[in-house]
Amino acid sequence: MKTFYNVFSIVLVLLYIAGVLFGVYYLTYDAAKIQKVASIFPELVYLVIALSVVGLLGFMFLFLRRETDMEIVYTTSQGINQVENILQNTTSQDTDSNEQTVIAKNLFFKAKQESNNNPKVLLEVALRNICQYIEVGIGAVYVKQENGMELQAAYALYRAEGEVIRYQVGEGLVGQVAKDGKPIKLSQVPEGYMEVVSGLGSAYPHYLLLFPVKNIRQEVNAVIELATFKNIGAQELAFLEEMALLLAKEIEGLVVR
Repeated sequence: MKTFYNVFSIVLVLLYIAGVLFGVYYLTYDAAKIQKVASIFPELVYLVIALSVVGLLGFMFLFLRRETDMEIVYTTSQGINQVENILQNTTSQDTDSNEQTVIAKNLFFKAKQESNNNPKVLLEVALRNICQYIEVGIGAVYVKQENGMELQAAYALYRAEGEVIRYQVGEGLVGQVAKDGKPIKLSQVPEGYMEVVSGLGSAYPHYLLLFPVKNIRQEVNAVIELATFKNIGAQELAFLEEMALLLAKEIEGLVVR
């Protein structure tokens, strides 16, 4: 059908052009024939009408040929709504992610200024900022020390003076994250695992999140452990992921291989 439209429309357009040129030539090449125009006026009217019809048909078929080249897609109102919902959700997620990135960078650079470029102090201040922003009860950062992960920074974590908390790679939840390089999120923390203590009393947190901090070689150099009474959602995870990326380079100075 497309080939037919192409050929037929081109033939009609050529006929129209040829007819116009022939008519002009026929009426003007001989002065004597100009005098005959008055006597053949009805025939000229018919000729003009015929040529106009031919030209109109030619242009119409050209237009139809162009229409057949177009791909028309029909969709229901339900399909349109689904596409709009997908676009809105994607835009919303991108906006939330960008917002968490900006917040993480601001808190990180504030911590860096406060620490005077001391990696140990930076780790403490950054952990405090993380815990306060996500609103967690207890936080800890374990840094790789030879074949284990040793506590290097803590937030509201009770421990005896001089006590060293250390896990071998693969030992406990901290060691497992260090071994696998994957986060662990628990919604039912074993009672007695970690206790939040304040002046008003003590309680056990409901949620636990352990997040790996990796270097450029994707090796786990540290593990961030957070205990909270509320669930940690997607926005908080995006924030924590950005903070882990920012801390990765700073932690290098504390790592012992």
